[in-house]
Amino acid sequence: MGFISKVELKRQLVEMGVKVEGNYVRRKDLEKITAASKQGTGKVLWYNPNKGFGEIEEEDGTRVFLSKEILNSRDSEILDKMMTDRKLSPSVKFTAEKSGSRWSATKCKISV
Repeated sequence: MGFISKVELKRQLVEMGVKVEGNYVRRKDLEKITAASKQGTGKVLWYNPNKGFGEIEEEDGTRVFLSKEILNSRDSEILDKMMTDRKLSPSVKFTAEKSGSRWSATKCKISV
């Protein structure tokens, strides 16, 4: 498990548009932080193993960017095989962060 310094945390908060005053963050600004990440489930809509990225679609239709870099080797192999067959759309559990207007998965686990 990694840790980040207070300086780095403050920088990331400011980058997300959160006002940091000393060591404090306003309560209303906490909503920005929690709204910027989420956990969910969905199906892999498409995935290109050669390029190493694809997209997850949640049940509500929200699309989440998926990068091969966040998959462990087992899940990467499973996803490559399932998407090569093109008959299967694997289910996934994921954690995502919002960057601008786009959601990107930061953790992803294939549900077999």
